[in-house]
Amino acid sequence: WSTNVKSWLECQRFPVLFVRYEKLVEESACQFRRILNFLSITIDEQKLCTSLEFSKFANLKQTEEKMAVALAEKKGEAYREARGSTGKFFNVGAANQWHGKLNGAQIRQILYEHGEVMELCGYAKKQN
Repeated sequence: WSTNVKSWLECQRFPVLFVRYEKLVEESACQFRRILNFLSITIDEQKLCTSLEFSKFANLKQTEEKMAVALAEKKGEAYREARGSTGKFFNVGAANQWHGKLNGAQIRQILYEHGEVMELCGYAKKQN
């Protein structure tokens, strides 16, 4: 994870805008405006509102589900919802859900391996 994030943060070949998922969830309109400004795209408020509605997690998940059903039908198969490791891109969508999913040892390991970059990105303070 750290190598991937650092490769984007240190990119010199082209401009890169760092957007945290948590901020995108918390401040969708503000972050969308920030992205559009970065891309030098004139903001049309009506289109922005429509985009914000379409990009809500529940809508994206529903669209993914519809596409999966349509693909199964096209293949002549019955659609079955995945179990366990879902293979779905739009699975839960909640920001900071790791708090309730990981145990203390897992959190310490992640902080040990990635704490420096997490802190750089505003995610966590490195713990020893």
